[in-house]
Amino acid sequence: RVLQTRQPLTIDDAGAHPLLDAVRDSAAPGFTSFTLLPIAYEDRAMGVLFLRGAAGRGRLDERELWFCQVATNATAVALRNARVLEQLREETQAISTARREAERRVSLLERYADLFVSSADGMVVTDLKGHPLFANPRATEILGYEESEMRKLSSLEAVVEEDRERAVELGLGFARGEFPTNVDLRLRRKDGAECT
Repeated sequence: RVLQTRQPLTIDDAGAHPLLDAVRDSAAPGFTSFTLLPIAYEDRAMGVLFLRGAAGRGRLDERELWFCQVATNATAVALRNARVLEQLREETQAISTARREAERRVSLLERYADLFVSSADGMVVTDLKGHPLFANPRATEILGYEESEMRKLSSLEAVVEEDRERAVELGLGFARGEFPTNVDLRLRRKDGAECT
């Protein structure tokens, strides 16, 4: 009830209160009263502070109840901060892992960078959907696009319309791990001319 209503609850007679019917035998024998206060942050209950009173103790007075409410408020803030900190740690760990993986991949590809940049053949690297990721200087020279323009081309935009189906099939094959050789595609240069 306290979690649902986010309101404090005092049970003066634990032996007869209807909320305890289902758990009466195990509800802290020897205690006659309970005070429960919600641990809530921004209208969201995160838990309950559960105080048990021994026989003859009676209910908490106003000052004691106020002190307990201060403690639950401080606990709610601490729990929320702990959750935020845990999320930040998880995100930082994920970013660190991704960075290490990217650095590993870059180090593997560095040995090919000079070959890629200085090749007499035009080379364009695309993702599996055909979107250009980057191109070497010879490819930009052949096609007449700047490298930044190449990256902005939509999927298959530079491929001549009659060859687009074949280009799609190539991409699907790459996704399955099939890498055919000696396949030519006709491309449309920036000035409209075709090249193979």
